[in-house]
Amino acid sequence: MPGDYPFGSWMKLRRRALDMTQLELAAKVGCAEITLQKIETGSRRPSRQMAERLAEELGIPGEQRPIFVKFARLGTAEPLHPGATQAAYRLAWSLTPTRAGNLPESPGSLIGRRELMEVLRRRIIDSEGRLFTLVGPPGVGKTRLAIHTAVQLTKVFSDGVFLVALEDVREADLVSTAIAQALRVEAIYGTSTHNRLREYLADKHLLLLLDNFEQVTAAASYVGDLLENCPWLSVLATSRTPLHLRRELLIPVPPLALPDQVIGEFVPDSSPAIDLFIARAQAVQPEFQQDPGNTVELAAMVSLLDGLPLAIELAAGLINLMPPRALLEMLTTRGMLQTEGFRDAPGRHQTLYRAIDWSYTLLSATEQAVFRRLAVFRSGCSLDAYLYIVNPVIPASDSPITALHSLVEHNLVIQQESYGPPRFRLLETVRSYARQRLAESGEEHDTLRLHASYFLILAETAEPLLRSGEQLAWLDILDLEGDNFRQALEWLIGRGCDPEAALHLANTLGWYWVMRGNVGEGCKWLTQALAEATQAPSHERAKAQIYLASLAWPGDLPAARRQIESSISLLREQAPGAYYELALALTFKGLVMAYDSDRKSLQEAIQESVELFNHLGDPWGTALALTVSGESSLLAQDYPTAKALFKAGYDLFKQTGDRWGMGIPLCNWGYTEWLEGNTEAGRRRIEEGVALHSQVGEKSSRAIYLNILAQIVQQQGDYPQAAALYAESLDLLRKMGLEANAADVLFNVANLTRSFGHRFLADQLLRECLALYTRQGNTEGIDRCQAMLDG
Repeated sequence: MPGDYPFGSWMKLRRRALDMTQLELAAKVGCAEITLQKIETGSRRPSRQMAERLAEELGIPGEQRPIFVKFARLGTAEPLHPGATQAAYRLAWSLTPTRAGNLPESPGSLIGRRELMEVLRRRIIDSEGRLFTLVGPPGVGKTRLAIHTAVQLTKVFSDGVFLVALEDVREADLVSTAIAQALRVEAIYGTSTHNRLREYLADKHLLLLLDNFEQVTAAASYVGDLLENCPWLSVLATSRTPLHLRRELLIPVPPLALPDQVIGEFVPDSSPAIDLFIARAQAVQPEFQQDPGNTVELAAMVSLLDGLPLAIELAAGLINLMPPRALLEMLTTRGMLQTEGFRDAPGRHQTLYRAIDWSYTLLSATEQAVFRRLAVFRSGCSLDAYLYIVNPVIPASDSPITALHSLVEHNLVIQQESYGPPRFRLLETVRSYARQRLAESGEEHDTLRLHASYFLILAETAEPLLRSGEQLAWLDILDLEGDNFRQALEWLIGRGCDPEAALHLANTLGWYWVMRGNVGEGCKWLTQALAEATQAPSHERAKAQIYLASLAWPGDLPAARRQIESSISLLREQAPGAYYELALALTFKGLVMAYDSDRKSLQEAIQESVELFNHLGDPWGTALALTVSGESSLLAQDYPTAKALFKAGYDLFKQTGDRWGMGIPLCNWGYTEWLEGNTEAGRRRIEEGVALHSQVGEKSSRAIYLNILAQIVQQQGDYPQAAALYAESLDLLRKMGLEANAADVLFNVANLTRSFGHRFLADQLLRECLALYTRQGNTEGIDRCQAMLDG
């Protein structure tokens, strides 16, 4: 049998498990017995129709059938494409992966696009292609159509559907970074983000929605490379122009259908364009209705606006200021069509830009100033952030809330639907216009300075609360404002020319990045700010090094050791003013030393850190130090001492309400119980710890303990549950790029798969595992894999 895992071999195993002969299965699917023989020996691949019939007769769940059909049509899992191996692994265990995604909870209403949405949905499901591009002018509704369609496909793609917003991306090289952030795949120094994505997506049955691709068309080759190397990946893009890639399927998105005309006169009837106008007008004036007296004006307006949804929405937002007849008159004679500028914009682009400019000219001076300043926010803003930015330009006689309400009514600002406090944002086309106006006003530098100041204050407020019972709420807030923090850091390091403030902001976000496992982003900003902030105080530089060490552990122990030793040297010069930072650094030194088997240095560091935290009266820090000390005892196989230290650490963390902190000693405590033979107690504690880490979005510790939990569950005989836990652990580790840990999980998966009789699949998994161990130079792992392959 060749090294790749053939579909035919899998089908043979499945058929036998169902106690069917080739003849019986051939009769069920309506083909000759010789045809099935050829498929099982790999000399023939089934057609799409036969693959679908095979899926039905072999009992493949409906939601898994698209991945089954692709597995059958590809035929084998080439070494370059481990995707089919993972697909076969899932099917062999009848696993349905947890579907992930980041689509909006409510994508808003969709008017006049139902038929086109159904056509697009069917093409993505049924066609052989994997790249679909919605093309059309700005404001035509490509994004809304794409999101509505993507929502309908969440049950089709077993690994989820992910929206990648590219409106703020201007450089092709950053497209891979944007995709990685949407998928929560972490960067690794020394490996390009694109290569990380290619590795991670190789086995994922997933749909990427790349929105607003037109400004980064040079990145089309990256997308093509992903599709070439990731056989289960599909891409739905929105763009003003095609990506010009092989096998790209273009779906033009036309403007909304306009009312019929007979000899220059509008027929008194409705149309999708008018329906949209009415729906948006009723949002600001609920009693507004179409009637015989305004039908002609409505038809004329939507026709003048070329049926562009965004332009229609902008006009409808003014219905509370003037009736349709006056609105049409202004639109025709004094407003949009008389506006200068945008002459280089073609066709409907010009219509849209003029519509935005026309709406802008109808605003008061205060509303115009507010509108311009909203352009500095990425991915929207909270009401508090809005007030902080606009209050300096609001006259005493005006109200910032009234101004915001007016902009929402004009459809220039969107109030985002959420379960928390309200958020507001500009559509990207509108934001592009507002940025231009902000630059022309001379207010841009001051507004960006205020923006950075606000988000620095927000980060400073959040930092201590991330170690408290309020951490879940603050983690959600920091997640929401991720793009705004990036904007603030970029500006402070670049045009703001304040790298010291940038370093302070990066430090205040350091623990957030550690908790979330955002290794790539945290290392990027901390390293960049540290390099630029040469005049920063020593304790700030040392603090950055502590977080860099935390992010490097356990993937790069030498780097973690270098950073932590350097930080301790700096902090000893600052004591006693930097006792907290010194205690934290010593704790992390203990963690690094624990994996270096340097017990003497470890005990000295932990003892000093406990004394310092006790001196400061800090139960959280003491809990962390005790937990690290417990890990040292665990590695030394002193199980009673380890359990006592883990319990003490857990009790102190519980006092603070820190779920992240509570999860660490709980998982370690459970692992110790298992090693002592107390299997059920060990499982219970690890499950509790993993659940706490799931709540706070922690990844590294959770992934490691999911692997241990899977081994316990496997030992108890629940093989499908063990397989699901291994799969979740492997996915998290691959996102973080922790190859060493991923190889250990993959070995366990191969062992489980072989023990259940799937020999060929197990061998392919072992070969993938062997490649990882070889790349790491892990001789023990190589020997284990080779021994199992030989045996």
